[in-house]
Amino acid sequence: MTGDQLQNARRQEALVSAWLQAAHELGLEIERDVETRTGDGRVIVWPIRIKGFGRLNGTVIYLSETVSNIQSMAEAAEAAGMFSSFLGPAYETYDPDLFKSTLDDWGWHGAGPAPHWYGGAPWGGGAASPD
Repeated sequence: MTGDQLQNARRQEALVSAWLQAAHELGLEIERDVETRTGDGRVIVWPIRIKGFGRLNGTVIYLSETVSNIQSMAEAAEAAGMFSSFLGPAYETYDPDLFKSTLDDWGWHGAGPAPHWYGGAPWGGGAASPD
């Protein structure tokens, strides 16, 4: 493994750790190491799927700076009925306000009522999502 690959793996683990903390504190249902396939049959392993948000089958996430094929990855997630989000460095550390606003932006699509903290306010008015 090269130095860059090792650094990317550490950053991806930081992303996973932050979302595991979010799951614990916000009552999220998550799944680790979710596989989808690209149109050419390549397997993509997403580190986390957040159930109930983004689409009926949830949202899969990846650290944006560690991938070069975002379009094919997004298409693979879409084909599996999931939303995909490629997150920046801000998501390597759990920040309750950032994570809640991100989940609000993705929207609740789960069975039953949304979590008690869910406000449902998407980012809008030209505001950019955090990096």
